[in-house]
Amino acid sequence: MTVQTTDQAGLLGSSSYQQHLSLLVDISAELGTSCETPNLDFKGFKSSVFHLAELIMASDREAKQLEAATDALSGRLAEIKSSANQLIMKLETDHTLNWPSFLDNYALISGQMNSLLRTMKHEKTPALRKYITLPLLLSPDRDEELLKITEHRVHTFSHDLIPDYLRTRPDPDLEARHQGYENRAAGVLGDQQTKQLTVMEKINKDTLRLIDKYREDMDAKSAVKNDMEKTFSQEDTNSLLAAINHGKGLKSSVPGPLVTRNSPVPGPGVSMQGPGPSPVKAPGTIKTNIKAASQVHPYQR
Repeated sequence: MTVQTTDQAGLLGSSSYQQHLSLLVDISAELGTSCETPNLDFKGFKSSVFHLAELIMASDREAKQLEAATDALSGRLAEIKSSANQLIMKLETDHTLNWPSFLDNYALISGQMNSLLRTMKHEKTPALRKYITLPLLLSPDRDEELLKITEHRVHTFSHDLIPDYLRTRPDPDLEARHQGYENRAAGVLGDQQTKQLTVMEKINKDTLRLIDKYREDMDAKSAVKNDMEKTFSQEDTNSLLAAINHGKGLKSSVPGPLVTRNSPVPGPGVSMQGPGPSPVKAPGTIKTNIKAASQVHPYQR
C-alpha cells in the first residue's frame, strides 16, 4: 500500500525540495560569477531563484509541520480507539458493570475527543482541508502490511475499495437525499415552524406528565407492599425444607431405623417390623356355624 499526501499545488516530498534547492543555488552562484552572456539580467534571475528557494523552504517547513500534526492526531486516535475497545469489552464481559463506572469510562472518551479537537485547532497544526490523499499503488492482491496496519480488517487496496476508504464526502445518493431534506426545511415558513415547535413541545410536556404520574403510582404501590405485615418466615420455610428433604430436626417416638426421603422403600411382602420374635396370633372368641346351601336356585333349568 502506497499513499501520498500532498497539497493542492502539487508539491511532493521534502527530499525533492532539498534537491531543487541545492540545484537552484548552484545555478545562481554559477550565473552570478559568469559574465559571458551580456544580455542576461543576473540580478533579476538571482532574485527569482532565491524567491523560489524561499518558497520551497517554506513548503518544506509546512511538510514537517504536517508530519508532526499527523503523528499527534494518530496518537490521539489510538487513545480513543483503546478506550472505546475497553468499554465495549466491559459491556460484553463484565456483568458487574454499574452505571457510575460506565459514565466514568464515557467521560474518559469524551475528554479524549475534546483533546483531539484541540489538537486539530492548534495554531501549529496546518489546515488539513487543503491537503488531499492520492493512492500511488493499487493492487487486488493480498497486502500483509495493510493487514497489519488495519488489524486484519482490510486485506486489499484495490480499485473497488478505494472510493469507500478515501471518501471525504457521503455517498452521492445520501448526499442528494440530505440536500432534499435541507431544501424542504428551508422552504418551511417561520410561522409554520413556530406552530410545529409549539405542538411538539406540548406533546413532550404531556408525555412527561404521564410518565411522572405512572412513576408516582408505582412508588405508592411499592411503599404499600413494603408496609404490609409479612405472613411468612424464611427461617421456618428453611426448617421445613430441611426436615422434608434430609429429615433434619425430626424425632422418632418408636426406636428403630429412621425412614427418610432417600431411604429405600421396602417391597411388597416385606415387613416393616424390626428384628425380634414375631408376635403370636391370639385365638378368636367368635364361633361360626357354616351350613351348605340346599336350596335350589329358582332359575336353574
